[in-house]
Amino acid sequence: MRTARLRLAPLAACLVVLAALPACGAGRWDGSTRHWGTVREVMRFERHEGRVRLREVMRQDVHGVGAMAGLEGELLVVDGVAWVSRVSGDARPDAERADPESEATFLVVAEVPRWIEVPVERDVPPDGLEQFVRESAKAAGLDWSRPFPFVVRGPVRAAEVHVLHGKCPVAHPDAGPEHAPFRASFGLSSGLVVGFYAEGAEAVLMHHGSRVHAHGLLGEERPVVGHLDAFGLARGAVLSLPAR
Repeated sequence: MRTARLRLAPLAACLVVLAALPACGAGRWDGSTRHWGTVREVMRFERHEGRVRLREVMRQDVHGVGAMAGLEGELLVVDGVAWVSRVSGDARPDAERADPESEATFLVVAEVPRWIEVPVERDVPPDGLEQFVRESAKAAGLDWSRPFPFVVRGPVRAAEVHVLHGKCPVAHPDAGPEHAPFRASFGLSSGLVVGFYAEGAEAVLMHHGSRVHAHGLLGEERPVVGHLDAFGLARGAVLSLPAR
């Protein structure tokens, strides 16, 4: 039982943080995002060098997604706390707190002091996720033509997750098992997601054909941080958007 509680700690800690995110009020998001590296540089041109030390962005109100230097793991930042999963042999890449002195090769962040909560009142399938986020942002008064962050807490469904292991599987489909990414599917899982929505940002902030770049901390017994190739929302989840 003690081991199970320790494994639950990352997910529980992040959910406590997300539950405590301040609602709409004083101190609004200024509409800006920051990023180091681009998807094209990292994935297509294999420039995996470290570009930013995590301690430089680990402060209150900062949320983000990224990949570690050398493509050695996936990164999620929630309220200034960085979580990472790394592949090691055949072992499951459990989530852990990231070393503040470690570096990311790609990272996009936004500093959001206040959030608006949007209850998810119906199941949203993966192919409807982008529209749901966009329409929710429009209703909240956000300029959805510019990149903006979002957070989901609660149940997600039909999630397809991967964790990189030194090579991009698209650029190197025959890289060998020593660089094979970890992959997992979650039919229904409680957890949290940090993501960014952006129009016209393919190869910069987004992967090809996508308007959403999101990482999730999923799995109740053994949480893993992974890039979300696809995911939907289940009724009862909460979508948080920046207050402007």
